[in-house]
Amino acid sequence: MNNFLRTLIGASGMCLLLLPTGAYAQEVTGVVIDASDDSALPGVNVVVKGTTIGTVTDIEGNYRIDASDGTGVLVFSSVGYKTTEVPVNNQSTVDVALDADVTALNEVVVTSFGIKRDKKALGYAVQEISSEEITETKQPNVVNALRGKVAGVTIQSSGGQPGAGADIVIRGLTSLSPSADNQPLFVVDGIPISNSTVAGNVTPSAGSNAINSAEQFSQSNRAVDLNPDDIENMSILKGPAATALYGLRAANGAVIITTKRGQAGKATVSLNSSFGWDVINKAPEVQTRFREGRFGRLRFNSDGTPLRFQSFGPPVVASTPVFDNYRDFFETGTRVDNSVSVSGGNENTTFFASASRLDQQGIVPFSEWDRTTVKLSANTKVSERVGVSGTFNYINSGGTRSNGGDKSIFSSLSYYSPTFDVNDYINPDGTQRDFSDGIIDNPRYVARFASLNDNVNRMIGNVGLTYQITDWLNLDYKIGTDFYSDSRNRIAPVGLDVSSQVNGFVIEEEVNYQEINSNLFITATHDFTELFKGSILVGHNLTNIKSDVLNVRGEGLSLRNFDDLSNASNFFTFEDASLRRIVGVFTNIELEYAGTLFLTLTG
Repeated sequence: MNNFLRTLIGASGMCLLLLPTGAYAQEVTGVVIDASDDSALPGVNVVVKGTTIGTVTDIEGNYRIDASDGTGVLVFSSVGYKTTEVPVNNQSTVDVALDADVTALNEVVVTSFGIKRDKKALGYAVQEISSEEITETKQPNVVNALRGKVAGVTIQSSGGQPGAGADIVIRGLTSLSPSADNQPLFVVDGIPISNSTVAGNVTPSAGSNAINSAEQFSQSNRAVDLNPDDIENMSILKGPAATALYGLRAANGAVIITTKRGQAGKATVSLNSSFGWDVINKAPEVQTRFREGRFGRLRFNSDGTPLRFQSFGPPVVASTPVFDNYRDFFETGTRVDNSVSVSGGNENTTFFASASRLDQQGIVPFSEWDRTTVKLSANTKVSERVGVSGTFNYINSGGTRSNGGDKSIFSSLSYYSPTFDVNDYINPDGTQRDFSDGIIDNPRYVARFASLNDNVNRMIGNVGLTYQITDWLNLDYKIGTDFYSDSRNRIAPVGLDVSSQVNGFVIEEEVNYQEINSNLFITATHDFTELFKGSILVGHNLTNIKSDVLNVRGEGLSLRNFDDLSNASNFFTFEDASLRRIVGVFTNIELEYAGTLFLTLTG
C-alpha cells in the first residue's frame, strides 16, 4: 500500500512538473508610435484580445506583455487614435503605428446662424443633445425633453395638463424685473422662432381674486409646436461669447435646433408609434371621521335650507357614504403619438418629408390637447458652386384646458366634502348639482363647462442659397418666417361661483404673431502657412417682428346654456399691437495655429 501511494505521488509530481512547461507564455515587446510623425505614444492601452491581460506604454512608447502561447491578438487603443488589432504570430517583437481618429479629433457642433464649427476651436461652452436623447423621453414638449440632460439649465413646467407650457433658463436669471423674459432665443435651421408664452386676458371684470390671467390657465410655450421626431440635434449656447452674433436677443443664451434632412440614396420610410399613460401618484389624505358641517353640527341658511359646506360636522355613522374625491375625480391620462417620415435623393438633390399626430387626454376630466405637424425639406445643387435649400413646416395644435388658481377645480376640490360624490355633478336640466348653495363649485362641472379652448395654426419656413464664389470665398443667404394665429375661447356659464358676480361671461381672444428674418453672410478663408490658418465672416441681419392681440369679453349672459358673445349684455374690448424691427451687422474672425491655438474675435 505504501509503495502504491509513493508511486501515485511520484506520478502526480511528474504531472505538475510537466504541465507548466507546455503553458509558458510568450513575452512580446515593442514600441507604439504616431503614424503621422513617428513620435512615441505614451499611455496606449495594450490588451490581449479576449483576456484580462494588459499593460500601458511608457513615456517612450515601449511596452512588454505576456501574449499567451504566441497565437493571440494584441489590441492597441488610445483616445484620439483608431483602435488597432495585430496578431502575435509567435513574434517576440510587435511594433505598431497608430493612425489619428479624425472623426474624434474634429467633432463639429452647430453654432450661431447654423454655422458648423470644430468644437475644439470654440472658446465657450456648447452642449449638444442628439435626436435619440430627445425622443427617448417621449415628452410632447421639446423643452421638457432637455430636463436633466444639460448642465446649468433650469426647466420648470407650468403644470401637468395636456399642452402645458415650460420655461427654460440658462445659467440663472439675468434680470431682476418680474416682467423680464429670462428665456433663451430659439433658432431652427438658422432662423429664430418664437417660444413666447402669451397668457392673454381671461379674467372677468369682477368675481376673481387672481392677480393675473397667467394663474388661471397653463398656457403653452410655442416651442411645444415642434415635433421632437423631426429634430436631428440641439445645441445649447451659453454666455455672451457663444451668442454674440445674435446681439441682445440672445442675452439669455440660445437653443440651436437642427432638423432632419434627406440623405442621398434609396428612399427610406420610418414609422414611430408610442403610447403612454399618466396617473396621479399622490393625493391629499382625506378625513373620514366627520361629515359636512362645522363645529360638529350641520349648517343651514337663515331660511332653513341646508348649507352643505366644510367637512367638520357630526361624526360619520355606518350608513353615511364617504368618498375619496381626490382619487375619484382624477382619471388616467393617455398619450398616443404617431409619426412617419420619408427621405432619400441622389448626389445632387435630397428630400425629407414627415407627418405626425399626437393626441393627449389629461388626468383632469374633459382636458385634452392634440398636435398635427407636416414637414417638407429639400436641398439641391444647381451647379458645382450654387446650392438651394428650403424647409416648410405646418403645425396645428390646441385643445381644452381646465382652469387653475382662484375658484378653480383644484381649489373647489380642496373644499369639497367627502360625504358627497364629486362625480355626481349635473342635474337633468343641465345645471350644476350644488351642495353648498353656490359657495363651492362642483370641480367636475367646472372642468366640463368652464374651460378654455385654443386652436393654433402655425407656419415655419425658410429658403436658403449658397454660392461658392471662389475656393476661398463663400456666400450664404437665408430668409425665413414664423407665423402663427392663436384663437381662444373662454367660457364661464351662469350658475358658477367664478362667474356669479358678472352673471356668466364669454371671452374670445385672437393672438397673431409674425417674424421675418433675413440673414446674409460672406465667409473668407486663407491658409497663410501649413500651420497658420485664418477666416473672417461678415454678415447682415434684418429682423421684423409684428404681433397683435384682440380680446373681446362679454358679461351678463341672458339665456342659460347659450354661451356666446351675442348673448351678453356688457362688452369689454382690448387690443394691443406692436412692431419691432432690428437691423444689424456682425463679424467673426478666427485664427488657428497648428490645430491647437485659437483666437476668435466676435462682434
